[in-house]
Formats: sequence, C-alpha cells, structure tokens
Amino acid sequence: MRRHPRLSARLLQRFEFVSAQARAVELHHERMDGAGYYGVGGDDLPLASHFLIVADSFDAMTTDRPYRAGLSHEAALTEIERNAGTQFHPTVATSLRRGAAWRRPSPPCSRPRSWTSSAVLRRSTGSTSPVPES
Repeated sequence: MRRHPRLSARLLQRFEFVSAQARAVELHHERMDGAGYYGVGGDDLPLASHFLIVADSFDAMTTDRPYRAGLSHEAALTEIERNAGTQFHPTVATSLRRGAAWRRPSPPCSRPRSWTSSAVLRRSTGSTSPVPES
C-alpha cells in the first residue's frame, strides 16, 4: 500500500502530457504537518498535492469499505475542516467546504416512461418481447 504513490508517479513520468504532475501524485499521502509516508509537508508539497490529499481523503471517507460504511458528505467535510492545518492545507480544506456549499444535490434519476426498455422495443420492433417473433 505504501508503495503505490511512488509507483504511480513513475508511471506518470512516462507520459509527457502528465509527467509534470508526477511529483504531486507521489506526495498525495503526505500531510501538512509532515507526518505522511515520506515526511514531506507544508510548503515543500506542490499545491497540486494538497488538492489531491484532500480529494483522496474525502473519497476514502465517503466510500463504503468492507469493514465500515462510508461517512456522509457533511461528516467528511467536518472531519477535513477539523484536521485543517495538521493533515490538510487550511486554504484547500476551506475551499472544499465552499465548493461543496455551491453544489446542489442532483435530483433523483427518473426517466420518462417513453425511455423504458419495453417502450424502446415497441418503437423499434412493434413488440415488447426481447425475442423476435417468428
């Protein structure tokens, strides 16, 4: 697990269009206070790393795992704010909160009845049966 940041960075270095971001990816498990995998922190981290650190942490907190349910978005944002300045860059942590405030929840996905598979089949074949009639 601890090797994946360096391995990912080495992979990115092979591609010119993303090679400039390899260092940021390599350091995405660091902390603002320098207590991460490699002991790099604060201003020694590229700004892009700070964004990756917050994004990766938010994703890890809100995603269900086999051993625990994911946190709600609000709980994850609160945790990130609580650790701003130690684990996370304070400005980046605040930016995530502000960005989340602008995000409006998506309405539930509801398709018009005409988009149902049986309606599509009826229009294309004249039948609701997925098996062609002989």
